[in-house]
Amino acid sequence: MPTYTAGKAVQNVTSGIYDCEIIKAEEKISEKGNTMIKLDVQIIRADGTRGPTIWDYLVFVPKSFFKIDHVLWSIGTKPKEGETINVEAGDFIGQKAVVEVGETDGDNAGVRFNKIERWIYGDEKADFKSGKTKDRHIQSKSNGYSPDGISEF
Repeated sequence: MPTYTAGKAVQNVTSGIYDCEIIKAEEKISEKGNTMIKLDVQIIRADGTRGPTIWDYLVFVPKSFFKIDHVLWSIGTKPKEGETINVEAGDFIGQKAVVEVGETDGDNAGVRFNKIERWIYGDEKADFKSGKTKDRHIQSKSNGYSPDGISEF
């Protein structure tokens, strides 16, 4: 009879911006045959406790290079525009960053999972780390416009 050791249950986090640590990174081949690095990213809650681990993928194709830039900038590596660099999976392990976490539907009805929406860097990361927060909601600067002259505002 098979046996296993049960782990600690870790609850999802609410959508928002969090510190994180990359706890595992491994090079793989995507379904389309491209080189990629699978990242295991552990969320760190505001109280310092460890949250869920979320997978994210860096696929080495030109249309995805922007995401690799964002991850590198978030962990503090600053490649210059046009610079070609070698990226090794092991270089990510233990790196700390800041991410925006959202949610996505699972395969089963009613099941939701956390996902990384984006990697935070630059001034936004500095503001988060210093405790400053910015409302990311867009505020309209007009009173609205209706092409037929009828407004429901």
